Amino acid sequence: ATPPEAVTDVRAQVLGTVGFVGAATGLVYLCFNEAFAQHLTGKILGMSQAEVEMSGTEVVNDAIGEVTNMAVGGFKNALCDLGHPCKLTLPTIVRGQNVSVAAIKSASRYLFYFNCDSNRLVVDIQLKQE
Repeated sequence: ATPPEAVTDVRAQVLGTVGFVGAATGLVYLCFNEAFAQHLTGKILGMSQAEVEMSGTEVVNDAIGEVTNMAVGGFKNALCDLGHPCKLTLPTIVRGQNVSVAAIKSASRYLFYFNCDSNRLVVDIQLKQE
């Protein structure tokens, strides 16, 4: 199991992150392995695996950034509905191997694991409320 201090994986990873600021502040990371990020990109854009690979990492980054933005947008709307108005930052994509996400000091941290076919999506939510 992954320790609560960090999300790590030795395979190539793509992490999408969007922050939110206001009455609630924090970050949400969506962590994909490279193969899953490419597969998801193909599904979203109606492209074959070969087309995704030929298009390069920028297309995958854009797709994962948009998925992250939509997911965190839904989370932000729920926070606003609960009386914690906040705004989103722009999505950021990080790529690497054995990537580790550190916890924000004094934030509550929630890790969620989802399985899609044989792929795992890790969602790391770090939240500070005023």
